[in-house]
Amino acid sequence: MKPRAVIVAVSTALVAVSALATPALARPKTYVTHNCVEAKVKPRRIIFACADYGLFINHLKWRRWNHALRATGHGVYRYNDCKPDCARGTFHKRKARIVLRDRMWCPALRQLVFKHAKLRFRRPVNDERRTRFRLGCPF
Repeated sequence: MKPRAVIVAVSTALVAVSALATPALARPKTYVTHNCVEAKVKPRRIIFACADYGLFINHLKWRRWNHALRATGHGVYRYNDCKPDCARGTFHKRKARIVLRDRMWCPALRQLVFKHAKLRFRRPVNDERRTRFRLGCPF
């Protein structure tokens, strides 16, 4: 084999190997802040109101968790009606679908986390069939 043919063959093999390895490096795991202080992949519960735990979704089952794009699943959304005030309010529940999307870098964790959650309800919550939450890095 000619030296030039060997160089071309080796170069082609290296390009093929690096192309196979690149997707794993280009797609680091994406977490979600699930309890206000920790981030996790595919948690069973996500708390949206960290001050009083008045809004959260639990019993989560994840249908898809694409680390680069979004995560989809379903669970039970629970919310406090805060009547007459939040300390004495009643918790209600609704079945909901959840979509997590968009990512941000959390320097303290050195991890990517989803930064938006969108919920859709089978039955309305306060006359709404959907709601959105901004997520972020754990405290």
